[in-house]
Amino acid sequence: MTDRNIRRAADVVVLGAGPAGLVLGNLLQDSGIDCVLLERAERAHVQTRARAGFLAAHSVRILERHGLAEGLRRDGQAHSTCEFRTEDGRFRLDYSDLGRGERHTVYPQQRLVTNLLTRFLDNGGRVDFATEAVGVLNADTDRPSVTVREADGGSVRWRARYVAGCDGRRARVWRRPGSPRSRSPRPTPSPTACTPPSSAPPSRPKAAAR
Repeated sequence: MTDRNIRRAADVVVLGAGPAGLVLGNLLQDSGIDCVLLERAERAHVQTRARAGFLAAHSVRILERHGLAEGLRRDGQAHSTCEFRTEDGRFRLDYSDLGRGERHTVYPQQRLVTNLLTRFLDNGGRVDFATEAVGVLNADTDRPSVTVREADGGSVRWRARYVAGCDGRRARVWRRPGSPRSRSPRPTPSPTACTPPSSAPPSRPKAAAR
């Protein structure tokens, strides 16, 4: 990695341009706070990678409260029922009848990300794609910095007042000695556990799992 000794600055450096990073970026921008998002993937990949597709009611309320829900309100679909299939039969769960009686909203992550990214950029936001954070320095001070590797392999340092790690469970901002999240996280269930089995045709417009 070539060190160009280049330094850039923003009040807040956000690592990751997924849903969390883009929501934070939009909120900061709406509040007039100078920020930049650093994303290790290319823009095309960020806008097409398919991961989650369900939004919990609380997440939808947060997006609505801050004016970030236009797309999902227009194109999202309410969901309240799951069907579980085994060799012994089927079990249908109408979870909207339980607890708080809340429903999920079906809205693919790549569409939500595209909505949030478009809004952020249209309002003058800055996103550096193909830019990987390789280290966070002075994280416990009032002037932290982030060393990044750009697409051509060059090294750049971003200086900030705050660094927000929104790049998932492997967030670079937490990979420093003494960090409360410096240990490897516990394994989480595979998201494929709640996807329709490819061998079983859908019997109704509900989510199925096995």
